[in-house]
Amino acid sequence: VGEARPLRGIVAATDFSPASRAALDAAAALFPALPATLLHAVDGPLGGLPGTAERVRRLEREAFARFLAEPPMAEERRRRCRTAVARGPAGEAIRAHLRGHPDDLVALGSHGRGALFERVLG
Repeated sequence: VGEARPLRGIVAATDFSPASRAALDAAAALFPALPATLLHAVDGPLGGLPGTAERVRRLEREAFARFLAEPPMAEERRRRCRTAVARGPAGEAIRAHLRGHPDDLVALGSHGRGALFERVLG
């Protein structure tokens, strides 16, 4: 199993649902000193369509801003949250993130919205 070591960070996968916010809040409450990365995986055609890349990035920034603003998050916690968008299925995006970053704790919470929503918006 290995030697115990301190945790280095949280990756909180988000679909911008209340369930994913609850997962982030729970992990942050348990480990308030850890930095967190909010990771949103987009597994769909939108980012690849001609002329849509910048619009998709703008929508992603707005979605992250809304997610962090409501319900209000403590300013210190908000400053410690980085955001990241990955292309591809959520499971693959999380594994890829963990290979390239020091985050050790994964926080997951999702509200299923159906196959069509998942395919189109990720």
